[in-house]
Amino acid sequence: DAPVPMVAYSNFPCPYCQQAAGTMEKVLKENQGKIKYVFKHFPLETTGVARLAAEYHVAAARQDPELAWKFYDLLFARRADVLKDGEPAIVNAANSGMTGCWADVKRKDVRAEVDADIAEGQRIGVQGTPYFLINNLVARGALSSDLFKEAINMALQAAPSGQK
Repeated sequence: DAPVPMVAYSNFPCPYCQQAAGTMEKVLKENQGKIKYVFKHFPLETTGVARLAAEYHVAAARQDPELAWKFYDLLFARRADVLKDGEPAIVNAANSGMTGCWADVKRKDVRAEVDADIAEGQRIGVQGTPYFLINNLVARGALSSDLFKEAINMALQAAPSGQK
């Protein structure tokens, strides 16, 4: 198990989350084996495209976690199309191998998972995205990879000696 837990609260239509996703890709590659990365949905609107994107992503993750990460990349890469065209753009992004998730999108447990992420975020004080918890350190916004690296190093220093 990786010694540094990192939880990200994110929103697919958010331009800062899009920027942070690119930074996180670099950070995760540079810190393989050190970070346990957990992605949480925090759509800033309770209905609409942000919520739909979150629900499609949850459904995709239930079908195939690896494909869900590819879908994650596509949602951020096609953020402008998703904002402009809504659900058709989300479906278009998801058509890259995830056709089985369509039925799951409308399931109550998919909606409940997104609701649980939102409720958890609200409980800990998330007010905007992106929002990261690195160990117990809060990082808000699209930070540089150097700042993430510094936070990870602090968390590693705080980890029990057998986990560094």
